[in-house]
Amino acid sequence: MVYVITGAIHSGKTSLVSDVVDVLRDKGVAVCGFLSVAVIEGGRYLGYDGVDVKGGGKFPLLRNTADKGSLKAGGFYFVSEGIKRACGIIEESKTGEVVVIDELGPAEIVGGKGLWRSALGVFSEGRYALVVVREGLLEKFRSLAGQAEVRVYTAGSDSAGKIALDIRAYLT
Repeated sequence: MVYVITGAIHSGKTSLVSDVVDVLRDKGVAVCGFLSVAVIEGGRYLGYDGVDVKGGGKFPLLRNTADKGSLKAGGFYFVSEGIKRACGIIEESKTGEVVVIDELGPAEIVGGKGLWRSALGVFSEGRYALVVVREGLLEKFRSLAGQAEVRVYTAGSDSAGKIALDIRAYLT
C-alpha cells in the first residue's frame, strides 16, 4: 500500500508527513525512511538535507551547486553521497515498517533516476510506504506504481491524525 501526500510546492507536504510520522510512532507503528528538510541561509535556499526518521541523522541530499556528473533535480542537484544514503535507508527497510520517502520528483517519476529503483522495490514488494509526490506528477506516479494500491491525501486538506488512522487501520 502506498500512501501519497500531494500538494503544490511549499504547501506543507513535508510538515504533514513529519506530523504523520509522530502520530504513527505514538501509536506504536514502526517507521523508517527520510524527510527532506530545506537548508536556508540568509533567506536563500541552498538545498535540502535528508533526515533519517529512524536514526535521526541528517545528510546533504540536494544542493544548488553541482559536483561533476551530478543529477539535476529542478533547480538543485543530487549530492551523490546523499542519494546513496537515502537509497540505502529505503532498501534497508523491513517488512512491517512504514517507509517514508520525501519526495519522488521529476528525476524519479519522469526520468526513472534518483530514488526511483529503491522506491519501486518497496512498491513491488507490497510494503507500506508514505511518499511525497507533487500534484503535477501524481497521475504519472500512479501509472508507474505498478500493482501497488495508492491512496492520496492533500497537504492543507487532510490531517495527520486522519492519515495515521487510515495507515494503522490497513496495518491491522
